[in-house]
Amino acid sequence: MLRRIVKFAPLEEALEALLSSVGVLDAEEVVTQEALGRVLAENVVAEENYPPYDMSHMDGFAANHLDVERASVENPVKLRVVGHVTAGSRPSTRLERGTALRVLTGAYLPKGADCVIPQEDVEVIDESYVVVRRPFSKGENVDPAGGDFRRGEKLLEAGRVLRPSDVALLLHIHRWRVKVVRRPRVGLLVVGDELTDSNEEVERSGKVFNTHRFIVEPLTRQLGCETYYLGIVGDNPRKVASLLKDAASRFDAVLTIGGSSVSERDATYLAVQNLNPSIFIQGLKLQPGRVGGFAIIGNKPVILLPGLVMSTINVFTALAYPVLRKMQGREPRMYETRVKATMQEEVVFTKWVDFKKIVWVRLEEREGEYSCYPSLGESSRMGILARSNGYIMVEENIERIKRSLYKKK
Repeated sequence: MLRRIVKFAPLEEALEALLSSVGVLDAEEVVTQEALGRVLAENVVAEENYPPYDMSHMDGFAANHLDVERASVENPVKLRVVGHVTAGSRPSTRLERGTALRVLTGAYLPKGADCVIPQEDVEVIDESYVVVRRPFSKGENVDPAGGDFRRGEKLLEAGRVLRPSDVALLLHIHRWRVKVVRRPRVGLLVVGDELTDSNEEVERSGKVFNTHRFIVEPLTRQLGCETYYLGIVGDNPRKVASLLKDAASRFDAVLTIGGSSVSERDATYLAVQNLNPSIFIQGLKLQPGRVGGFAIIGNKPVILLPGLVMSTINVFTALAYPVLRKMQGREPRMYETRVKATMQEEVVFTKWVDFKKIVWVRLEEREGEYSCYPSLGESSRMGILARSNGYIMVEENIERIKRSLYKKK
């Protein structure tokens, strides 16, 4: 007996129900050098000023500006060099008037010094004296104490995805370990008698290669998840149910691909029903992707991705992407970045007009302006994704996207 979906849930309602069923995962402490790309689970506050003392901004000689404030070509000033200092520690002795101290970039100035005279601006005499022929002001060529940040200042905020510069900053302030949100552990199960992971079997028997895994699995990893491929299971509802029950007990989220259509072989749908989910929505007002959905099984989200590739990626974008972001304490949106672009070709919708639509596009940037070219076709076409690097979310009841060529004034 054929089954048909009689009610499609508005995408906003389905996503709200999904997001309300999950929270942010717990935090864990990791070595800072391994925290790149992780989501910070704590505010990071400076425990001291940096630099802790006035610091040389270049190679030269530390001096007191009062000694050289009247220096000129006609009236050169001669300073006695009393030593040198490199980066790492502050000299313990005070610099006396009429003397200078050789310093390298990043070295702390001694007490009594308040400017740095670049080495190219002095004449060195017998390594014991320097002659200065122009004035220098207080603070010139000096990074002042606390100039970078001050004690108690918030440096990084919880929820931030750590970039290379953030990791460097943490190491700079001697934060050798840092609290981050635990990576979501995601199980990926593919359903379908016709599928195989063996290219030899494809050539020998005519089975369909399991291509969609190589889209969904990397996408979840790019989102910061630990992804575990659970293999292919045939269209057997009991076996699918057993695997889903086990996966929901072991992982933070489960993604299924295939088996979520509307035929008598809809193994995923039947399997989910048999597991008594607390929430089960199949049928979305989203095109392509209308037969997708999700269930909550054992307090874990199970996202049902349809088998046709455009529907697979659209439901991943609309449901899996935001919920996996939320688990990491990130804003649960459907995209990483958003840009304004002008449509270069008209798009007309003749079916499913009252649904949201996702139109995949090729974006091109020229002189700071983006243009987009729609990649159109049936939801089974792999080439649409290959030609695209962005998408447009089209609201319900819009029948046409007009071509709107950008013209510079």
